[in-house]
Order: sequence, then structure tokens, then C-alpha cells
Amino acid sequence: MIELHMFTNSTTLHSPSTGLIERAAESFAVTFGQVVTTVWCDQHPNEQQAPEYVAALRKRFPRVVESDSLSDGYLRAVRGSEADFLFMLEHDWEFLEIPITLDDICGQMEESELTHLRFNKRANRPLIWDKWLKEEQGSRFAFCRTPCVSNNPHVIHCRRYLDTAMPYVRHSPGPRGIEEHLLNRGVAAAIYGRMGLAPTVRHLDGRCGSRPSVAMGSRGQQ
Repeated sequence: MIELHMFTNSTTLHSPSTGLIERAAESFAVTFGQVVTTVWCDQHPNEQQAPEYVAALRKRFPRVVESDSLSDGYLRAVRGSEADFLFMLEHDWEFLEIPITLDDICGQMEESELTHLRFNKRANRPLIWDKWLKEEQGSRFAFCRTPCVSNNPHVIHCRRYLDTAMPYVRHSPGPRGIEEHLLNRGVAAAIYGRMGLAPTVRHLDGRCGSRPSVAMGSRGQQ
């Protein structure tokens, strides 16, 4: 079983409009289909518009839970879910061409004993926190192991995450508390796709507008 957990906040630029998160939700549905969804909403930084934003969200999503930061919602999602897998998606992302299903993702993560599988906003190559990548060919798709755990759109294996990653995650204000504490912690993390695969997600940047954070590249095989 897999659930979708979406994380949003009352931004100065967009709140109380729900256009940005609806765009992300639609992109997910087109790519992977409809699944049980929970929206976690942080009232910061635009606290004045937060009540109106939450009310608007509740008109469009079946389950909306208020939180005080990204990490607060993330920790509560992991601890409170009974699902085997959680798809973690912030409100300002779009999916590009991903020719696999959620069943493929869950099956490959089980087969390869992965805790964290993310979709990359840049081509798959060693860069920045991804100091090294090791390509592996699974029975369902190729992926690259990495020492980096990122908040970019990703799937976690709930039980393994609780055992190996949760001890390092911290309840922090704002967007911090998760990825920066998990680098080189031995979490079984990977990026979807073979080495050199073009970006599979696009960052819309909920704080600064809807410009893509990467240039579109030619698409390789999965």
C-alpha cells in the first residue's frame, strides 16, 4: 500500500491561492494515478492569509492537516501512517516523463532493499551532494545509489525509514530538519533511472514564482 503526502505552506507569493499545489497534484495524478492523499499545511510565513489558505485547501483535498513546519508534517506523516510506502511531494513540483507505475516503484524498492528513492531535477551524474553514484539494473527499472537523501519528490519505505533514518531527522522551523541530517548516514538511498538520465521532475519554486529550476534536456531510457 502506498499513500501520497503533500507538503505546503502559506507563502507570501501564492497564498491563499491553491493553484500551485493543484498543479503539483494534477501532475502526480497524470503520471501515477490517484491514491489516498493527505495535505500537510504549515501556516508560515504568511500567517495572515493562512486561515483562508487552509479553508481553500479543504475545498479541494479530502484530508488537510495543519502543521508548524515541513519537518513537523513529515515526521507526523511517517509516524502516523500504516502504509508500507509513502510518496512525499512538496507543493511546487511537476513530474516529467516517467514510464513506470507506483507498483513498479514499490516492487523495486522491496527487491533492492531501498529506503529512499527520489526523482532528480537534474541529469543523473555525481554533483553537489551526490558525491558518487552507482548504477544498478533492477528487474523493473535502473537506478543509481547515492549517499544523498533529498527532499525532492521521493518515496520512502516506511518501516526501513523509521529504523534507519528517523533517528537523525529533527523537528525544525521552516524547510529544514530532514535532508541535511541524513547525508552519509547509511540510509539506503537511490535516484530513479540510469546514469545520465535527463531530469524527471521540474521545480516550480513556490517562494519565487513558477520558473523551472533546470533546463529541459533530451530524455534517455529509464
